[in-house]
Order: sequence, then C-alpha cells, then structure tokens
Amino acid sequence: MRMDGSYRRGGTFERAFCSIHRGATAQTRVAAHETEWTIIGVRNVASSCAWYQSLLGLPPKAPAHDYFGQIVDGDGTVLLCLHAWGEHDHTSLTSPDTAGTGNGLLLFIRVDNFDEVLKPARGVAGGLAGEPYVNPNTGTMELSLRDPDGYYVSISAADKD
Repeated sequence: MRMDGSYRRGGTFERAFCSIHRGATAQTRVAAHETEWTIIGVRNVASSCAWYQSLLGLPPKAPAHDYFGQIVDGDGTVLLCLHAWGEHDHTSLTSPDTAGTGNGLLLFIRVDNFDEVLKPARGVAGGLAGEPYVNPNTGTMELSLRDPDGYYVSISAADKD
C-alpha cells in the first residue's frame, strides 16, 4: 500500500478506501472515491508536483496553476492535490509556520446533496467554521467545519445549483 492509500496494480493505482455511509453500495463507494480529495499545503506547487510525480512513477506534467496542482493517475484518478500556502485564505493553509492539528491539511469532499448535508453539519459539536458560501474558485456552495480531531473539513456541492 502506498502513502495515498492506493495499491499499484498493472501500471495504475487503485485506491483502497471504505465508505462512511451505512448501506453504501459499490457504486456509491466508487462515487465517493471520485469526489474525495486530499489537499496539502506546499511552498512551491510546481516543484512539489514534480517530486510527487517522480515518487509515484507518473509522467511529468506541469500543474494547471502556480497556486494549485493535482497528482493524477493514468486513469484520471486524483491521488493528491497541492495548494500553495497562503492562497485563497483557507484557514488551515495560511502558513507552514502555524503549528496545530490539521495545519496544512484540508479535507475537501464534494457531494451531490449539499442541502441534505448542511442540516446535520450545523448540529455537530463546535458547529460550522462560518456560514456556507459560494466558493469563488469552484462556483459551488461550500461549508467548513472541524472534525473531532481538529482537522478542517470542507464540504462542497458537486454542481452549481
């Protein structure tokens, strides 16, 4: 198993994951696999992108932006996202010098039922980190909260409604 939770098989990566939804079918687990991204803060997106691609045996490909890049397997699976420190005012990605649980990590989950997720999210201990808003980068509704371990979790609508 690799550090991204995937296994190398036949020249492609296959992610090992489990669904947190009770009664999830194989189809919903695959859908979750396609929408859950791990995003880490980095000092230089281009050099970090090249490093991860080299580490994982992927062909070199420049990131789409100087502030954001994705490490993508040959089948289009997003294995890891790289986000420049201090860009876009993400609370947990402000600076590598800020210590604390979850610093540098943003769990970003895209869902197709944002309104259904919003109600229970409002009721969790600690509540939302702020009111839901339209993310100007994705154009979709988004909310953020902390998990029980203190990590920031952002939930984003999969589509612009």
